Amino acid sequence: TIYGLYFEIRSSKYIQSNELRQAFLDAIDRDLLVNALLAGKTVTANSCQSTTFGDLYIPEMNQNLYDPEKAKALIKASGYKGEPIVWRIQTGYYTLELTVSQAIAAMLKNVGLNVEIQVKENWSQVEAAGPDRMINNASFSAYFPDPASQLWRRLKPGTSWDTMGFLDTSSPEYKRFAELGKILETSTDPAARKEAWKGMLEA
Repeated sequence: TIYGLYFEIRSSKYIQSNELRQAFLDAIDRDLLVNALLAGKTVTANSCQSTTFGDLYIPEMNQNLYDPEKAKALIKASGYKGEPIVWRIQTGYYTLELTVSQAIAAMLKNVGLNVEIQVKENWSQVEAAGPDRMINNASFSAYFPDPASQLWRRLKPGTSWDTMGFLDTSSPEYKRFAELGKILETSTDPAARKEAWKGMLEA
């Protein structure tokens, strides 16, 4: 399982900025979270894949993105002026959810992002549509050791995230992701599946 954040780009004009979303990624010290809060009992996720994928695991797609100075430059380039960015969470659906979220929020504030954590009682409140649906916590579990069971399962057309309006299915990146996902899901050619999966991660 990968524990991460997802951004709601339709509700907030700030979150629509590629630079601002990239700044989030560069502001978070994943190694510190793993070692200080989780006692080194897990590993960082530097891409949305797992070594359990075997031959379909693509190590060169991993990126250690922690770079606070780059995050600050991206924020400046985005035109963001310190407006509140709402992050809806629950206190304990995920392991140490409140503690981990607070630590990440501090890292984000350190680079100039005005993140406001809002604690909710249930998923209906976390995922409720509205202009303050900006960031939520999420998990990406591989139900079997293949990428078709993880990122594709969560993001392919017709999933709950699609029907709830979390995905911009009109973007060229998503259309490419969906086209390659069909190959990943249906092809029996290992080389074709691996090439499709690489393209999906790039998209």
